[in-house]
Amino acid sequence: MAERLWRVVGGEDKGGVLVRMGPELGSPKAIERLSTGALVQQVELLTLTDEDTGERIERLHFRRLTGTGPDEGWISMALNHKVLAERVETDAKRKVREEAERLLREEAE
Repeated sequence: MAERLWRVVGGEDKGGVLVRMGPELGSPKAIERLSTGALVQQVELLTLTDEDTGERIERLHFRRLTGTGPDEGWISMALNHKVLAERVETDAKRKVREEAERLLREEAE
């Protein structure tokens, strides 16, 4: 299976995204927030149901690759209908690069 990478796109107005130590929304908060723009590797992706609202919430267990914040933790994928993390399409980028290189080679011939 391909490595799944995510970029943190939310939390800019709060200094990053809130990180918790476990998947549950009531689990302890990390001291630091995960910085907006950070690149993280997916360890696990869970869908939980908020006991108060019945709303389904996606929770990402991550390992931080770039940016600042905890090395590992859990974040919500969205909050109040705002996306907090977007998947980085590494396979698509590779295909675009390979196609561009092929076209450049053809032009050079």
